[in-house]
Amino acid sequence: ISIAFLGSCKKSSVVLALAQCCTGPSNLAFIGALHARVSNWFLRIPIAVLIWSYGAPKFPSALTEPGSYGVPAPLFVLNAFAEVLGPIALIVGGVVETWRPKNRLIALLGDIVTRLGAFAIGSAVVGVIIYFYWESLSIKSPHVMYLGIALYMLLRGNSPWRGGKTES
Repeated sequence: ISIAFLGSCKKSSVVLALAQCCTGPSNLAFIGALHARVSNWFLRIPIAVLIWSYGAPKFPSALTEPGSYGVPAPLFVLNAFAEVLGPIALIVGGVVETWRPKNRLIALLGDIVTRLGAFAIGSAVVGVIIYFYWESLSIKSPHVMYLGIALYMLLRGNSPWRGGKTES
């Protein structure tokens, strides 16, 4: 709405014009497109931060004394790498999804990076559940939520070809 248009309207007309502006078909499409680009971050950022916070402190000891937690050394090292590289992959894949490149190869690579990151996180969480929480596991455990988000991101990926074509 231009300033000149607002200046020439009565106050009730301005309210009506603003209401039409904010609810018009083109603006609803804009809100839908914004939602599609931004909403994935509400899952990506929390899971990436949480898993990173588990993995980052393990790193100095993962290479020097990998059996320190009572887990076999190769699994501990793989888990530490998965807990650090998985969140990075989710963030990189999210940047590609938000950017929505027209190049299908870049979109596919972003989708693959997201799925690999989610697989790494899911694998790390399953390992932690099996080794540390299996006997006391309940649906209220945060690890069940982490696993659910990782599985969702693994199955959804970036969905670069919704409806058989890329979104622009």
